[in-house]
Amino acid sequence: MQSSYPLNQQCAAAVNEQIAMEIEAFYAYKALASFFEHPDRALFNVAKYFRDMAAEEIEHSKKFEDYLTMRGVQPMFRDLKAFNPDKNLTLQQAFELALKFEQTVFASIRKIHDCAEQANDGHLTTFLEDIFYEDQLHAEQELNGYLTAIKRAGTGLGEFLFDKEGLKEK
Repeated sequence: MQSSYPLNQQCAAAVNEQIAMEIEAFYAYKALASFFEHPDRALFNVAKYFRDMAAEEIEHSKKFEDYLTMRGVQPMFRDLKAFNPDKNLTLQQAFELALKFEQTVFASIRKIHDCAEQANDGHLTTFLEDIFYEDQLHAEQELNGYLTAIKRAGTGLGEFLFDKEGLKEK
């Protein structure tokens, strides 16, 4: 059945790519969670933080999938990129990676928004603004704050204290 408000093909392709990016971010956050809950690191609150981030990324991918379906487009999936943290990854590097993931995801969302504006698709622009813009900006702000705290705390005991005291409940 065809939607009465069809989605521009370029915008649909960009949304499909966004779904893949969200799932790849999920995959990376799951890997980081496993990395930090390993007994050699034992940063269990950091692991929980990354598990929560992974769950949020899956939720985002589902919202994009549902949006495509609502607009009469079949979501298309592609192979995922593997993500395996280096065994020497530091806490600071992990949070820098997470910030980079969020910035990349938000840049992609803004590209979809630009596509929607060019296609004069107010529904898609509103969907992106209402659901994703504030969430992405908040995630970047939160990660920047955590990075500041991690840098101040330093390694060793500082990382342990950050794990115990530095993470706010999501």
